[in-house]
Amino acid sequence: MALDEDSRTLRPGACKRSPTRLVSHLPCFDGHVERFLDHHARFRDWTVERVAIAPRLDADQRRAVRDRGYRPQDLGDLAAGLLP
Repeated sequence: MALDEDSRTLRPGACKRSPTRLVSHLPCFDGHVERFLDHHARFRDWTVERVAIAPRLDADQRRAVRDRGYRPQDLGDLAAGLLP
């Protein structure tokens, strides 16, 4: 979970080693996010950017993640710009 108080943005992230399991887990993760928001009402009116993370995601997996309302990220995306 990441949050940016200035922009009032909450970014919950689902992580799995298997891209296939990641995609199939997203409906369950939606429930986790909703329960979090129910328990922490102060975040209810924040922008929620859901992220799905796996070591590698191919084009089809990325599309499946996007179709479920998540932003796909793999380790290459997360490390981009960190090394000279």
